[in-house]
Amino acid sequence: MSYDEPVGGYAAARDLRRLEGTVSSNQRELEESVSSVRRDVEMLEGTTHDLSGDVEKLQQDVEESVDELTSTTARQATVIGRLVRQLAWLEQHVTLTTGRPTMLDEVTASMKRSATAARTYEVMTSQLLTDAQVAQHEREIVAWEKWESTKDRLDTELITATQSALRGVNAVPADGGPVGVAKVESLAKEQKDHAQYKAWLKPQASRARRALADHKALLEQFGSTLITGKTARTKLAGEVRTRIEAMLAEPDELPPLWFSIALGQRPPSDRRMKWLEAAEAVVLYRVMYDVNHQVDALGPDTVTDAVQNKLRANAARLLEQFARG
Repeated sequence: MSYDEPVGGYAAARDLRRLEGTVSSNQRELEESVSSVRRDVEMLEGTTHDLSGDVEKLQQDVEESVDELTSTTARQATVIGRLVRQLAWLEQHVTLTTGRPTMLDEVTASMKRSATAARTYEVMTSQLLTDAQVAQHEREIVAWEKWESTKDRLDTELITATQSALRGVNAVPADGGPVGVAKVESLAKEQKDHAQYKAWLKPQASRARRALADHKALLEQFGSTLITGKTARTKLAGEVRTRIEAMLAEPDELPPLWFSIALGQRPPSDRRMKWLEAAEAVVLYRVMYDVNHQVDALGPDTVTDAVQNKLRANAARLLEQFARG
């Protein structure tokens, strides 16, 4: 081999140069790929930024559309309500050409006295238990008394069974022992299971007794006033129902505008009794609490007194089934 020949020979040198060329070419291709990926990423970032802006704008447009729709719906509800009142007004005045208005709102001195007594009655009864509450408390007391009776029975049976078992064990032969012991164990388990109900039955019965005692004390203290108030309320309700029935009996008589808006002028043929119940409730409420609004049957919804609000809510619930769209 010549001294000028490269290490490994000329063939190895050529292979090395080819390998270096390949590596260099691959490196250039990789750099170009990285550069291309970098350009794609920058383009994607720009697109994402633009898309994010579009999404935010779309969200803002949707929110504005929802606000506008809500506002439009509220305005339409107001317009519909006004149209309903105007329709009732027109219906009222068209019919008035051949009819006369009934005086459902006219309150006599006697009715005013009855209304005062009825309001007092409502306030007092709000402090009393209802019939359902009284019945529930009585059941709670009976449950506790039954628990005590069962406990006494189990205690007696357990003592008797224990004594019997002891006699059986000491007997010769002890033929009754095992059976007697098993009965004692069974009764002891039943007694233990029974005892777990004491934790809630006893305090429940104690609360029930206190509630019934307070209820009884109020009845004794205000008994005569309650009777007077209940009688006045019944009388007032009867007078109101009589006025409504008299209006229906006369084709020429018409209810006031607030009545027509809430219930119409006459009851539906298939719901007459429900209609009369609602009519009585709303007229009675107006008389009891001196409501004189000429459009809203129950007056403005600004009642703060709990008892009055309860009666108003009940009348409103009865009116809902006859609400006209």
